[in-house]
Amino acid sequence: MTLYRNGEWINSQKPVDGIVKMQVPFVSGPNKLLAVTDMAEDSLVVNVKMIPRKLTAGEFHTIRVNVGSNCNFHDELTGENWIPDQPYQPGSFGYVGGDIYHSVTWKALSTQANIKGTDDDPLYQTMREGLKSYRFDVPEGCYKVTLLFAEPNSKAGQPQLIYNLMNDRAKQESDVRSFGISMNGEQEVGHFNLARDYGALRAVKKTFVVNVDKGEVLSVQFLPEHGKTLLSGIRIEKR
Repeated sequence: MTLYRNGEWINSQKPVDGIVKMQVPFVSGPNKLLAVTDMAEDSLVVNVKMIPRKLTAGEFHTIRVNVGSNCNFHDELTGENWIPDQPYQPGSFGYVGGDIYHSVTWKALSTQANIKGTDDDPLYQTMREGLKSYRFDVPEGCYKVTLLFAEPNSKAGQPQLIYNLMNDRAKQESDVRSFGISMNGEQEVGHFNLARDYGALRAVKKTFVVNVDKGEVLSVQFLPEHGKTLLSGIRIEKR
């Protein structure tokens, strides 16, 4: 099989067990792939928008991150692509602290339960717990920040009787996970409790507008109050 990209020869290989694998160097914009064999040919157009390794290297528009996952997520309805998570790298983006959520029940690095209120279950089923911040070294400007959450514990928020030895009575405790959210040091949300306010296994979005001055970065801080902080996805759009 011979592969062309935008009319340029990329590679020619013989199939192994009926499969041909090739590395394809995409370019920004439309990439028309043409695969040709002795018996047939097929084509596909892949539209690519490059994200520079250094976010200030080119004009910044939008970045979407599938937090807690090493896989891309493509939203077939909107055409949006969410790129894999990564630790923070100077000049780029990434998380600071925390661990990928591990489901004890399913023994998987995600929850396999259905997420209510969305058709994008895979995006909300993976997440990072206990993270301190998520940082983007973007150019100065005004940005819209959208955070995605889902409480993975199906029993979270259900009242539990806790015996209080000090005053010899039982009380109800449902705040199993509560944290604050700050943008560049300015607290935007406090006592954020997904299970209490929205219910477990439900998609939640929170949107903020942040101004980044020259010499600053865009940093979203997660401030633990009770239990571990949590994040499933983050989208940054320059306005």
